[in-house]
Amino acid sequence: MATTCAPCGKTVKNSEKSIICAGKCRRLFHQTCLKLSDDNYKKYCSDNAQKWLCRREDCVDAPNLKDLVAVLTKKIDDSTTSLKKEIADIIASQTFISEQYENLKSELSELKERVNDVEAREAPTMEFKTELAEIQQYQRRNNLIISGIPETTNEDVFQRLFDMAAALKVDLLASDIDAAHRIGKKTDTRPRRVIVKLTNRWKKEQLLTANRWFGKTNKRTLLTSDINYMGSPTKIYIDEHLIPMMDGLAKKCRDLKHQDKIVSTFVRDCKIVVKVKKEDRPTHIRSEDDYYKLLLSLQ
Repeated sequence: MATTCAPCGKTVKNSEKSIICAGKCRRLFHQTCLKLSDDNYKKYCSDNAQKWLCRREDCVDAPNLKDLVAVLTKKIDDSTTSLKKEIADIIASQTFISEQYENLKSELSELKERVNDVEAREAPTMEFKTELAEIQQYQRRNNLIISGIPETTNEDVFQRLFDMAAALKVDLLASDIDAAHRIGKKTDTRPRRVIVKLTNRWKKEQLLTANRWFGKTNKRTLLTSDINYMGSPTKIYIDEHLIPMMDGLAKKCRDLKHQDKIVSTFVRDCKIVVKVKKEDRPTHIRSEDDYYKLLLSLQ
């Protein structure tokens, strides 16, 4: 009978817990070498102990081995069947996605052709609209639109303009003004704007430059108190008289500036000027098409 432990090769003392393989090898094993818990050790060493077999091939219980192989084989077959189904589903999904991708490519190609066709048809119309807008704007090249000048009954609009020019330190004579009048429906909430048509563009630029200089030196906008109006001071704005389309584009560009998408925008000589970055060259916005191109460049 073996007296040494098969795994460690040391002699098994009587005081040490050990177990003998019930198979053909009849080898001896320390409980600690087998890493058997006390509960499992008792199962094999009690009066009604179960037979313990080591893992040698000639010691394994053949019927139990066959059962184990059968169980493992079934698990492998089940896993293989499930895996085959998953692979089939993946292939079907990939085929569907490929078909959808090809359909989308075809639809996108058709859409591009339609867009190109529409653009080709509308190009002359867009060019005509731009030229017409430039002609209309040119007719306003000597105009200013002024907001915030107080409105009174039987007022002298020319005198209001003279007071405004004096506050800006600009010599404005009656001969410099071709026409001046208010526009829009009269309300009690705020004064109507004043349209001024000057006799020459140089005088218009002089007033605009003086207004910008007033803002820089005084750190504020021109106020009604600056033109000898005794009521509560309100702001006065002097701008170039843009046609509705250009006025809308100027507002959109100012919105881009407020959203920090461009560094600056201003109107000079009835032209909208935009700078996307500080180091960039100025860009002129002449039409809706120019504005949309600007938006695309910001993406």
